[in-house]
Amino acid sequence: SNAGGASRAVAKAEKENTKKAELLGYEEMKQIDPSVLAKVERVLLGMVLVAGGTWVLAGLCVSYDAYLVASKKELPAGFDAVLINYVEPFLTPGIVAIFLLSGLLGVLQFYKFEGGKTGGTSKLNEARRLTDASKRRNERTGGPLR
Repeated sequence: SNAGGASRAVAKAEKENTKKAELLGYEEMKQIDPSVLAKVERVLLGMVLVAGGTWVLAGLCVSYDAYLVASKKELPAGFDAVLINYVEPFLTPGIVAIFLLSGLLGVLQFYKFEGGKTGGTSKLNEARRLTDASKRRNERTGGPLR
């Protein structure tokens, strides 16, 4: 009888050890309304795209300036002042912002897709379904995320 109790205890310990560890903050994220999570995802994606597009445009302005200087062509009036005062100071903080926003978006995606595997159904899984449904609807209609 003691051997049977020991084998049950070993089986129980093995079952608990094979459970996937819960992600830090996952319980808190499960409490957030799925529509809020989907909106946060869209806002982060929009911010990453705007920051990335602005950063690329700033880089193109610097490249154009370098081309004009190298080819000894005259710079347009005020172009150099705008470049020095606004465009160049944006480049380093801009790329940092892109990395931070991308990281936040990646963490949210990780929690949505990996976190849901730890605890069955949750609001994060529902948020994933909302995002997937929105993407499928946009693929059918050809429209942007709303």
